Amino acid sequence: MNSFIKFIQSLFFSSIVFISKLKNNTVTIGKHKKSFIKIRFKGNKNNRVKIEDGFKGKLTINFSGHNNKVIIQKNVTLSGSKINITQNNSQLIIGNDVTVGHSNKISMNDYIGSPDIEIRDDCMISSNVEIRTYDSHPIYNLNDEIINTNNQNIIINQHVWIGQDVKIMKNVTIGQGSIIGAGSIVTKIIPNNSIAVGIPATIVRKNDFYWSREPEEKYTKQAKELSY
Repeated sequence: MNSFIKFIQSLFFSSIVFISKLKNNTVTIGKHKKSFIKIRFKGNKNNRVKIEDGFKGKLTINFSGHNNKVIIQKNVTLSGSKINITQNNSQLIIGNDVTVGHSNKISMNDYIGSPDIEIRDDCMISSNVEIRTYDSHPIYNLNDEIINTNNQNIIINQHVWIGQDVKIMKNVTIGQGSIIGAGSIVTKIIPNNSIAVGIPATIVRKNDFYWSREPEEKYTKQAKELSY
């Protein structure tokens, strides 16, 4: 299985899945809508991908590490996302009813640890957003000890809206119901029901609002319940 294997789902003729070097790895894909999925395992093992029913969109996953899990839950839309995983023993979970715009990147490339990423239910993420668990390169003190280690999980809680061109850096938790303004760089914990903007992102409003995908009552009612 060294060359790409092409699977055209018999019940979903508009969907195409490519998988490379599946040996010693597992892929499970539920009933999905119009989509293009590419998964590449680069000679590694014991990685698992599970995509539940209702997936739609364009997704690329590249594995260079071992013993990792990617779980995409029900009714997720990824309009054009790339996931790169080079670390070991970690997991990425994308919750139910999450929608993500185009040209997004999730990087799990910690050179020592194995922090996880969790994006919880009903999050809305715009285009050109980057989420990363690491600093790219080690930083040493004068005793030759690495000082940028012990990275923590990234958690984006339910019903969070992330604007275009946002970067979410290592060790970040974003509280439920919050909004991250376009172009912001998030470097620290954002509490529940907060609006944060800027570089680095700082809180400009808190606990007196909620946001909705649409103005109709069925959306606003659900939005308020998810926020508080």
